[in-house]
Parts: sequence; structure tokens; C-alpha cells
Amino acid sequence: MKNLAFIFLSVSSMLVSGPIIAQGCYQNNLAAGKREYLAKNYEKALSYFSRGCECSECSSGEVDCTEGKKWIDKCKIVLFDETVMDIDGNVYHQVIIGTQIWMVENLKTTHYRDGSLIPKVTDDTEWSDLTKGAYCNYYEDPGDIQTYGRLYNWDAVKNEKGLAPLGWHVPTVEEWTTLINFLGDTSISGGKLKEAGTTHWKSPNTGATINSGFFALPGGFRYVNAGEHLRNENGFWWSSSAHSIAYAYAVVLFFDSAKVGFGKHLESSGLSVRLIKD
Repeated sequence: MKNLAFIFLSVSSMLVSGPIIAQGCYQNNLAAGKREYLAKNYEKALSYFSRGCECSECSSGEVDCTEGKKWIDKCKIVLFDETVMDIDGNVYHQVIIGTQIWMVENLKTTHYRDGSLIPKVTDDTEWSDLTKGAYCNYYEDPGDIQTYGRLYNWDAVKNEKGLAPLGWHVPTVEEWTTLINFLGDTSISGGKLKEAGTTHWKSPNTGATINSGFFALPGGFRYVNAGEHLRNENGFWWSSSAHSIAYAYAVVLFFDSAKVGFGKHLESSGLSVRLIKD
């Protein structure tokens, strides 16, 4: 396929400020209410929390502690029980990874934040000729929407009406870099971002450890004029950062690699969207 360019980059360390809302060290040190919520509503998170992490004692006066412990920076990864609803009523969980708060699921909305309808376009020729925001569903399978979300072109991402709920936004390439850098580097972070197992990812799902709580799924993408491709093999996510004329930055994860791909993608392609908190 033409115009599909992803490059493995080395990323430098970047930090952003943001609240750490909930913390803990081991599963047994999580507050009982938190453990009960996860078991009842988000069972797949338990496999992350049971892994444990390195802990150190809290210093006097510190407020980011749970039962007398705190997480060191590399362990500040917490799925917590607040949810966010988009304008369509779709509900999303949140996860704290380092100093950032991300949604755990891909975006599913069919309306902009102001209530305006995002056009749904299924015809390949019409899609390739678009000069406005649009979305599609992979092979128009409604049963997959709740799992994988929808695919959006970049015009929808940059639309001033707002694709994200209030208080959230599509991440910049710098914010993606912060996430990847926090989890290691581009050679291993893809594995930590992916959902573990082969229920959704094609085997072997190399390096998938679920260690971040991000639960990335392989939603595939829509090529400009050739339909949808690579479901269960690759996941593609937009950034809000332009790359060059007709291209924007995006991130890709692979079923056969633990790497993260950074690169340019045609703005007229259809990719998944994952949101980050303002």
C-alpha cells in the first residue's frame, strides 16, 4: 500500500504535570473498595494489579500514599473508578500512567462535542474525496464497535467543534512520546500498551504484558480508497499533530512486535482515537 509510512524513532524524556489520583503497591495493599470495583467491573485489570511493583516507605507529610506506602515513579500506573461519558452516552474508563490520565477504550462517538453529527461514510470513493470530518466502522460490523471503537479521518480529529468530551483531547505527538518514554522506549513500550493474550490480537502478540493498563486493541485502519485492513494485527491511533501537507502523526502497534511505530499517515485515512485528559 502506498503512503503508509511508520518509522521507529528514539524518543527523548519529556515530563508533563498532572495529578496522581490513586496509588498502591500490591494487589493486597489496594483499598478493599478499589479491589471490589475492579473485580466487579473490570476484571482484566486484575492481571495488571497482581503483578506488584517496587515500593518505598512514605515520608512524613506525603499525600500520595496508600496504607503507608507509595509507588516509585515507574509504578504510578493506576486504573481507577471514575468514568467519562461522551455526547452519545458511551462510557469510558480512565487509567493514570505516570503523570498522564488516558481513556482505556477507543473513541466511539458519532457526534462532535457541540452535538453536530459526524458524517458516517462507507463508500471508498466518497471517503477518499472527503474534505470534512467523518467516521466509519470496520467492515460495518456493529458488534465490534464496543470492543474496538470507530475509525476517524484526521479532519474529524482537528475539527474545531471538538471530537473529545469537555476536559479531554486527542493527544499531541509530544504526549504520546511522554507515554512511551515512561514505559521504557519504542523497542518495548508497545508490548506494555497492548492487551495481553490472543482474544483480540493475532498470535503471537509479541511482548504483550498489560503492564500499563492502557489495553490497546488492534482496530486496524481504513485506507484512503481501499477499505479497511489489518484488524487483529495492528492498531493505529491519531495524534493531533500535523506532520506535513496532507499527513499527520500517528502511532501504530503490532501483533508480532513489542515496538511502537511513530510516523506519518495520510489525513484521509481512518484510524482509532484514544483520548487524554487536559
